[in-house]
Parts: sequence; structure tokens; C-alpha cells
Amino acid sequence: MKKATETSNPTEMSKKKDANFLAEFIKEDREEIRLIKNRIYTYMQVLLAASLAITAFFIKGSVEQGEMNFSSDISTITIFTNGAFLIISVVFFYFQYEDLRFVRHCLKNREKDFEEATGILYFNSNKSKKKKDEKESFRNDWLLLVPMIILVVVYLAVICWLVHHM
Repeated sequence: MKKATETSNPTEMSKKKDANFLAEFIKEDREEIRLIKNRIYTYMQVLLAASLAITAFFIKGSVEQGEMNFSSDISTITIFTNGAFLIISVVFFYFQYEDLRFVRHCLKNREKDFEEATGILYFNSNKSKKKKDEKESFRNDWLLLVPMIILVVVYLAVICWLVHHM
């Protein structure tokens, strides 16, 4: 026979299970946010290095001869390559940024559901959590936008330099 302390309300057990599932989902969402950010930073670094390497490879012959006159074929290829890298970077960044916003939205909803299920704030017990979340989100977005803006400026500078020397 079970003691009174061993039996519990089925709805309480269900809430605990739901809270455990939500806690795991919250952990997965946070890991996904870190992965998306890492993917954006890594992709931007690799694509910038590839663009500069391809540009250097194509203009190497003209610089070795001591002249800055490029043939129109080499300049055109290099301009189109850098333009393609620019377009690919912007499209990639847009889709990754949308994924990041979606995951953050899911994370907020799951934290709210966790709080409703348990009565405990999952992460932050501060009363001004909404204002802090907005500031934190803006700061995180800005930290993603700065490298993308730098990447676009470098692409445009390389393209303008090539067009000027064409």
C-alpha cells in the first residue's frame, strides 16, 4: 500500500514533465542561437578571405610587371566574382538573420510557458525583463550587423578600385 506522501496529483506530475520538456527546449534554442551566430561570423570571414584571394590571384600578373593596367577580361571576371560574393553574402545573412529572429521568438515563448507552468522565471528574475530583452536583442543584432556592413564595404571598395583601374 502506498503512503500519502508517495502519491501525487496527476496534474502536478504533468506540469513537472512539461516544465522539464520546456527546459530542454530552452537549452536547445540557446544552443541554436549560438550556432547561427557562429555560422554567420565564420561564413563572413571565409567569404571575405576567398574574395581577397581571388582578387589577388587575378591581378597578380599585372602588379608583378610593375604596371597597374588590367586587361578588361581580368577586371570583368574579378568584378563579377566580387559582385557575386556580395550578393551571396547579403542573401545568406538575410536568411540566417531571419532564422535567428525565429529562434529568439521561440525562446521567449518557451521561457514564458515555463514561467506559467512552474511559476519560476527560467533565466532572469529582474522585474524589467522586457526592457532588458529588447536592449539585449538590439545589442546582439548590432553585433551581427557590424561585420556584415564591414564585409559589404570591403566588397564595394574592391569593386570600385577595380572599376577605377579598368
